[in-house]
Amino acid sequence: SQRMAQSMNLLSFIPMSIVATVFHIKNKLIKFPYLLLSIPALISSVLGSMLASYTDGAFLSKGFGVFLAVLGMVNLVVAFIKKEDQFSKKNKND
Repeated sequence: SQRMAQSMNLLSFIPMSIVATVFHIKNKLIKFPYLLLSIPALISSVLGSMLASYTDGAFLSKGFGVFLAVLGMVNLVVAFIKKEDQFSKKNKND
């Protein structure tokens, strides 16, 4: 079901992020104070997976669809703004 799939997705993220964080710390790519910012994300992912297990699958599907649509629109707007900035900088140099 959609609910189980999303719960498992959120729960699988936790061990993968821990392993990635360990490797990044080992390679000195993360400064410790910034690592503390991951604590709210960890808590949110656990709470989100627990909430998803109690939420109707149809609601999760629609909510995820809306999330993807909004994310796509934001990406389009950001890409358009960056393209516009590059165009205006190019015209100023001419």
